[in-house]
Amino acid sequence: MSDEHDPPPAEPAKQPARRRNFLQGPVDAVLRLPAAVRALSAALALILLLLTSLTGLLNTGSELPSSWNRFINTFHPGPKPSDSVVFVSSDQVMAISYLAVLSDNGFGSIDLLDPSQMEQLVDRRPGVVILGDSQAQAQLPVMSDRLRQLLTTGTKVIGMGTLGAALFDQLQPFSPLGMRHAAGVNTTEVRLAANSSASMRANLPIDAPFRVYQADDDTGIAIHDAGSLDILQAHRLAEASIEGSSCGGHYYPVMQQGDFYMWGYTQVATGLTDMGRRLFVDLLSDALKNPLTDTTVSNNFYEPGTYTGTLGCGYSINSYVLRLTGAGQVNVHVTSHQSLELTLSTAGTNGVTPRVEAVSPHLTGRAAQQSGGVWLVTVAYRSAAAPTTRVSYDVDLQYPAQPARRFPLGVLTIVFIVALDTSRTTSSW
Repeated sequence: MSDEHDPPPAEPAKQPARRRNFLQGPVDAVLRLPAAVRALSAALALILLLLTSLTGLLNTGSELPSSWNRFINTFHPGPKPSDSVVFVSSDQVMAISYLAVLSDNGFGSIDLLDPSQMEQLVDRRPGVVILGDSQAQAQLPVMSDRLRQLLTTGTKVIGMGTLGAALFDQLQPFSPLGMRHAAGVNTTEVRLAANSSASMRANLPIDAPFRVYQADDDTGIAIHDAGSLDILQAHRLAEASIEGSSCGGHYYPVMQQGDFYMWGYTQVATGLTDMGRRLFVDLLSDALKNPLTDTTVSNNFYEPGTYTGTLGCGYSINSYVLRLTGAGQVNVHVTSHQSLELTLSTAGTNGVTPRVEAVSPHLTGRAAQQSGGVWLVTVAYRSAAAPTTRVSYDVDLQYPAQPARRFPLGVLTIVFIVALDTSRTTSSW
């Protein structure tokens, strides 16, 4: 019998209220759904996510990034390129001379097309397309979207001389193998570079220079590397032997970047030395046997604002890539104590269209109303430079730019919820 003075029993201690996350209710509701409904929700969420991303890209006037192209090509790659080689040139004498070299070295399927017939390449899908002309003023034809797609993602392209560099500028705006990095060379003596292929190193001298052509009657072009091409994924294959360059750097008439190959010379192939013929054949063989790769160059886009730059010997051009995400004008102003050159270029349907705005210590470049796209601003020092030359400047970039579109929170929330472990019936937050 209890004493009437015994204390009352202690009440159980109160537990602190657990804070509910604001997503707890929706998560629990989704987890109570049947597995089939959750799977259907996941599929719909992913479709919506992809459509939202694609719509955002199109609304900003942007091109599809390489990741989208790889995604599409994975599930719809189209027919594979053949083992044929097609030379595109209006200079038939030159083209036939190189095709004869290939025929003598076992290339069975070779052909010649005039530039006006380039659209035939879409249906033929050759393994390698060579384009070149000995005339510096030769022009490229207007290319259809289907042809541009083939040349950028469906075959290998070897560009010869200035016409080849111009083609790379059209296929890939601001290409590291384009005219922006090209310089004239008056020698055909080269030596193999560090990135040359195993076949080249097996068939050609490794430690000594050799001549590509018997004479240096015609000049060629080479890609000038002052140390910046590594970040653009360009591979050096053969370096020209140039002595006494006041600004240093290296010059490469034979280079590769993805599925694009540069052969800087346009002399007739009958003038090739034995080693030069071997180098050309090895370049074609490597192009045919190597798998297709992603040729896209990763550009760092500059936001609107003011930037300080320096030019000098060996790096006479600085570039600024702009991505316009809305409608409006492009305004660029350069201030310097010395004369500089300002160029605005736009990546249009038919390649890059350059416009030199002015040459002065104070430069202002304006582009009329634009509605998106990718632009390149270059600031160049064209005067004579010594190894100690340094030219400082400020460049102010103003153009329509909006913050990058982000996926809606609701879409990301759905994707997160349906990705939870389907075996869970409760959730702790």
